[in-house]
Amino acid sequence: MIKHWLKSNNTIIKEVLRFLNIYDKRTILLDSCNCAGISPVRHIHTAFFAAQGHPTALLVYFTALLLICFHKSSDLCLKAVLTIGYFTKYAFAQKEGLPGMGYIFWRDQGDGMEAAGPLAKNIGPERTEAIRQQLDLKVGDAAFFLGGKPKTFEAVAGRARNVIGEELGLTDKDRFAFAWVVDFPIYEKDEETGKIDFEHNPFSMPQGGMEALQGDPLEVLGYQYDLACNGYELVSGAIRNHKPEIMFKAFEIAGYGEDEVRKRFGGMVNAFQYGAPPHGGCAAGIDRIVMLLAEEANIREVILFPMNQRAEDLMMDAPSEPTSDQLMELGLRVIPQD
Repeated sequence: MIKHWLKSNNTIIKEVLRFLNIYDKRTILLDSCNCAGISPVRHIHTAFFAAQGHPTALLVYFTALLLICFHKSSDLCLKAVLTIGYFTKYAFAQKEGLPGMGYIFWRDQGDGMEAAGPLAKNIGPERTEAIRQQLDLKVGDAAFFLGGKPKTFEAVAGRARNVIGEELGLTDKDRFAFAWVVDFPIYEKDEETGKIDFEHNPFSMPQGGMEALQGDPLEVLGYQYDLACNGYELVSGAIRNHKPEIMFKAFEIAGYGEDEVRKRFGGMVNAFQYGAPPHGGCAAGIDRIVMLLAEEANIREVILFPMNQRAEDLMMDAPSEPTSDQLMELGLRVIPQD
């Protein structure tokens, strides 16, 4: 039905494309729903972003892509091209503060499988083929790329993977998939100052004990563990660094002397001097578990009295204004703001 509509409204489509100044009879052939391969996509992208805000821009964008894909007679091609257009050019990348995402997609135009996209042209066929083999990709598959320091794009890449899975219907929503996350690094290095600091729980026992702390700090792993389900952290825990000499050394690497440790964590240090046994534990996020069981996407839906964005509990009218007696007891005074 959609194909018939596109064919019957071919003149309208031409006029809209002409209005957006991208109709080029040399490269985009819309007669009777015939298209010259996948090449028009770049022109359509250019027009769409040049005409942002115009009511016909989105219609033209998706209509032209549909024409291309119906010409290919492949539902998978349709999904791949629509997803590439969505992620590489506008909604997702710009929402995440990025100019775009590099991509390669694989197609077959009758002469065998080939890699397409700006990145494929830049790195050449040998490298694109190596990527395809390593990822075991087939016709209709696409690979997306982000560059830079890992911490700046790992979270974005993770969100992109989730949204792509939703867009293409690849996410299995009928099961609970659990995963243990282990071998957390204890230290990290500030790229600007070069200073070593704790990346995760500073009180976790380093794997290898004192011996591990004699080498490269960035290679030290901790006895820490998280349990995730369907991408959400449910449980977090660790084995405690219960030996004072190892704890002092661990903090020394991060720039905290023994006196500073005793001053900040005196209660823990004193307790360990009595010979605390090896111990550890974990804490479960009950509200997150309930959220998954209730098939909710937002944890606020299962919290009894969720706070708003200003950290206010509207049900209990909290926080409320303190009384003068309460302020005096705490030695505080409220200064009215202009």
